Amino acid sequence: MKTTYRKLIIASLFFLTLQIDAQTVRDIFSSKFTNISFLGLDFSKANFIGPEFNNPQQIKEQYFKEWNDILMAESKYDLKAPLRKANINFDFSITAKRNASVATDKLVVYDPVFLTLDDIASMVKDYQTADKTGIGLTFIVNLFDYVKGKSVVNVVFFDMASKKILLLETLRGEPGGSGIRNYWANSIANIISKVESTLYREWELTYFK
Repeated sequence: MKTTYRKLIIASLFFLTLQIDAQTVRDIFSSKFTNISFLGLDFSKANFIGPEFNNPQQIKEQYFKEWNDILMAESKYDLKAPLRKANINFDFSITAKRNASVATDKLVVYDPVFLTLDDIASMVKDYQTADKTGIGLTFIVNLFDYVKGKSVVNVVFFDMASKKILLLETLRGEPGGSGIRNYWANSIANIISKVESTLYREWELTYFK
């Protein structure tokens, strides 16, 4: 009988530990010291539209990396102020691996396929984060459209351990500047600016009451 009680206590404590460790949407806003890891830009399901995208192989082999590298190199892409955090961790290894596996024959399209919530949840489930803790943040790129002059990016916060999506917002970015790299990188800067100026506060009022 004592052994049975001991097993029940251990099981209860284990369940309690899981509950404590699990991240919730409120944790995004609860402290400036919340552990958030930014995984970078995920292009694994991205569509590219426009005659300027005339070299799919170059998009994959050169620009995927350059668009991610610039996020760490220039201050206008810094996420600490937009997310009101003392520090943001960087771990681009997961998205780099996904981006490297993209089939180039499906990159450039005439009609975009927009990702559903189920699509995005399935992508996050494939992330190799089960051994990690804290909150993951990924920018899942859906569209870079030269014709309409916009990017469509899914900003996704998720619990790294369970891979449960905590907050998802689909945002449009306005590109600008010279050259393919800078033109589209600035659309990401525009999205980050929107988070800092209005969206973070809107999220906070909605989810952290």
